[in-house]
Amino acid sequence: MNYKKGKKLLDTEEYLQALDTFKQGAATGDLKCLYGIIAAKACMGEDFSEHLDALKDAFPILLDAADENDADACFIIARCFEKGLCTEASIDKAIEYYSRASALGNSDSLFNLGCINLYRGFDIDVVVTECFLPSAQLENASAQFALGHYFEHKKDTQSALLWYSRAAQHGAPNMKEKLKSFLSSISR
Repeated sequence: MNYKKGKKLLDTEEYLQALDTFKQGAATGDLKCLYGIIAAKACMGEDFSEHLDALKDAFPILLDAADENDADACFIIARCFEKGLCTEASIDKAIEYYSRASALGNSDSLFNLGCINLYRGFDIDVVVTECFLPSAQLENASAQFALGHYFEHKKDTQSALLWYSRAAQHGAPNMKEKLKSFLSSISR
């Protein structure tokens, strides 16, 4: 419960509240909140090294939870492999766990998988269809923003406006300013 609440706060850039929520969850034994503390501190540009040992201790337990189809645990394990936190970095393992979390309906994993696939040179239209669109439909603000950007560059103003608006509703960082700028550009 604390992990999901903290994640929602993190997604809307309420970092201090997210950090407090994650700390409360970690104090009650919610191992996912250990990752949340690190994520919140990283977003705030703070040192999180003091929390890595606790996450490293929790890593095998989170792996077990991922093996039992816990979507959030799969996402956290994927991030650890992607960033080399508590384990050796492995993009292949990150993709494996993002894919598992995606299959379990984790919208952040779908979005991150799409970003990795773009970086690896996959066709943008395929990534949009297979990753960003399903993630956006699960109300992932980052994916909604990415779709707005995609459609803006495709000159599909109506679709761009739809996805930018949804991203603003779901708390995408700086989205209200981007939406205002986009509306200004199409009204000229």
